[in-house]
Amino acid sequence: YRRQRQMCIRDRKTVFLLRGVYHDEVNAAYTSQIDSRTKRLEGTRKGDRFTGVDGVVLQADENAALNILDRFYDTQISRYATKEEVKRILLGRLSGATEHQ
Repeated sequence: YRRQRQMCIRDRKTVFLLRGVYHDEVNAAYTSQIDSRTKRLEGTRKGDRFTGVDGVVLQADENAALNILDRFYDTQISRYATKEEVKRILLGRLSGATEHQ
């Protein structure tokens, strides 16, 4: 199984290179719980809806996808950070304790 998985990953990366597509992995912790408009850990996700604290309803998967894209450029949250570290950083941003890059 492990060998098959490694081959699959290698083949996928080859396809990305051939098509000129850049691919990387990010830490996905809390990406479905962040409001993509404010970049803050506010709002609620229920099923396919994400409702911001201002009452605006977004499509939940689209909201999460935008957060994943934003996470790629986030210099504070590494791919290997624990979910507790990610939450601490996000809550720090909410209180204004850390600056988001």
